[in-house]
Amino acid sequence: MKRLVEDAKGLYAFGCATGAEARQATEYFIESATGVRENKQRYEQAEQAAQARPRTMGQGYMYGEPVVEND
Repeated sequence: MKRLVEDAKGLYAFGCATGAEARQATEYFIESATGVRENKQRYEQAEQAAQARPRTMGQGYMYGEPVVEND
């Protein structure tokens, strides 16, 4: 609920700052609810993708070839 209200307030403030015509409060809440729902779906997809990735068994990822210095 808190996220919904905060997003609706942000949409209203953005509209005021850009000079957009004010809308009914319900419209801001509907737009906010749509955004919250879409973000929840994105989060769930990211969680599923993370679960599908192979584990590194405590080892970090290495990018490129490791550099070995001989002194």
